[in-house]
Amino acid sequence: MTTHHRPIPPRLRQQLCSLSASGGSSLCAEARQACFDGEQIFLHSPQAVSDRKKLMNALKGVDLFDIKKPLHSEIHNIVQVAAPDAMFTHVPLAVNAHTALRDAHRRNPNASTFNLSASRFAARRVQPAAPRAFDNTSRALAFITTWSNAWQETFHRAVPRVFEEFCAADDRGIVVIPAAWGSTSTTPEVATSASASTWLAPFSQAPVWPMSLMPSPESEQQQLFGNKPCSRECFRAYLLKSEAYFAKRPPMCFEQLRLCSFQLTPRRARPWSAMQTLAAYYAGIPRTRTYVPHMSAHDGTLRVVFILRATRRKLANVEQLVDACSQWQPQALPELRTHCSALSFSTGLKAAAPVLRRVDVLIGMHGGDLVNGLLQHAGASVLEILPVHRAGCPCDTFRKVFASERGKIFHYTAASRNVSFVRGRDRGMNSDIELPPSVMTAALKRIVEVRGERSQYVYRQFAF
Repeated sequence: MTTHHRPIPPRLRQQLCSLSASGGSSLCAEARQACFDGEQIFLHSPQAVSDRKKLMNALKGVDLFDIKKPLHSEIHNIVQVAAPDAMFTHVPLAVNAHTALRDAHRRNPNASTFNLSASRFAARRVQPAAPRAFDNTSRALAFITTWSNAWQETFHRAVPRVFEEFCAADDRGIVVIPAAWGSTSTTPEVATSASASTWLAPFSQAPVWPMSLMPSPESEQQQLFGNKPCSRECFRAYLLKSEAYFAKRPPMCFEQLRLCSFQLTPRRARPWSAMQTLAAYYAGIPRTRTYVPHMSAHDGTLRVVFILRATRRKLANVEQLVDACSQWQPQALPELRTHCSALSFSTGLKAAAPVLRRVDVLIGMHGGDLVNGLLQHAGASVLEILPVHRAGCPCDTFRKVFASERGKIFHYTAASRNVSFVRGRDRGMNSDIELPPSVMTAALKRIVEVRGERSQYVYRQFAF
């Protein structure tokens, strides 16, 4: 991970934070004189005991795994009153607390209370020495969200709330420190910090270093979550990777700490404004008029992009759709040209930001890629194709997200229960779909009629 970092200047922050009305608040607590070491927060102030109670109360019921199994505060020991050079035992944040409890009980079934040393998932560390000074140039913002594999859920729970903290900060700003941040990289020693930096660096005054290392590859992740067996060798391998990660992370001690629970998707949020901040950070802030609801068809061109997915849940006939889109001509606007193409987001957010700024319509299957629709200008549209079999599908996720910041991105869906449109062996949630071009053109016709005007927009689902 590169150490180069350029914070957003206060004047630009004010402009970005004023794109729409303020979003909702979060459950947070504050403390003084806090240091981050390993996966723990150590409190050094004279009121450390009372501060710890406040912080842990803010985290009450927090679930790191998105499967309703809450963080066990005495096992993970995420917040501790400092006792430099003392040994302490804990279970890493990447290990499901219930898995550790079950493991300990199996080894010592007669124990009336949890015996941490009886679990193979126990780790021992020495508390760091007290720092000579605490950074007072910015405030630490630490937060816990879930370890969910559903990227859109992690994004929706964390990024808009970090954006609100970023907007509420004074000119000293905040240093963002997530407890955990997922990544699909195959190089876990750098993947956690690199992925977190991409999504959170624009809001932070310093490089972003999560408190814990996300297990990678996914097989290791599933073992530590308790979905599959994890031997002592499996756990030790993860500890070695974690120690290598901690060794690269710089010392972090702050005079002021704010610790938040970002457990659930907020009812009031500004995901579009948050993503516009990311776009401004990576691609530069565009002219003011880009933030006014409109279509870029002011130059006579409607720009449409189809999402290319590499693995599961793909649009099976992308080439056919691009061709049909390119030939489509709305009767109401015979002078309007359409520019249609397909785009993969595998190259990441930084590459997508400057491209999507000029896109009027984004079309793709239900999934995390649709988060990129929030990079579009205000008044742009997203057409989400839903799986044919929707059992277990959080199919309202994006409808709620795009609706949470009214008048910015106009969201439509296309859905069918007809299996004749399914391609490939998978007949469930992850099935590939062939979208009839007639459905696409019906959606485009409606989008052109709305023409990016909030007063004209009404959510609509196109059946096929």
